[in-house]
Amino acid sequence: MPTGDYLSGRHYFFCSFFVRWASFFPVGSEDKSSRTGEKLMTTDQKKIITEMRRLGCTYASIAETLSISESTIKTYCRRTRLTDNTEKTVLVCKQCGKPIKVKNKHRARQFCSDQCRAAWWYANRGSKPRTEYQLICSNCSQPFVSIGNKARKYCSHQCYIAARFGGNSHE
Repeated sequence: MPTGDYLSGRHYFFCSFFVRWASFFPVGSEDKSSRTGEKLMTTDQKKIITEMRRLGCTYASIAETLSISESTIKTYCRRTRLTDNTEKTVLVCKQCGKPIKVKNKHRARQFCSDQCRAAWWYANRGSKPRTEYQLICSNCSQPFVSIGNKARKYCSHQCYIAARFGGNSHE
């Protein structure tokens, strides 16, 4: 029997019981997509995945029971918010701290309203520090500061034109 916090003895018992119980029911992949010909997950399979996940079964045991790939099970659980870390998380607005109600099968929002979103972005528009590089101009050999681009060669457009097409710079 597995040990650790994730599966206690009771969860392991229910999971193994459910695996045996579900094997009595034929739950094959029915062809529901006429255009692509791919096999989609049936409603029965989705119900079994939901129930097994709530009982604490692992992705691997669910995949083995239903003969579906483990990545398909993981994706379905993530999209329907059946994973351990998304079930217990209460989302709150970044600006005001109010709880955000997430609609089923929608991406989790960060803000409760457009006003909070605009206020947060206005308050945090300059919070990301920019890297400054001390460089020397390839044309005039003068030191200059480049913000965020260490591959810059010239201190100005005028030096670039002078180096590219000839002529004097900084006249």
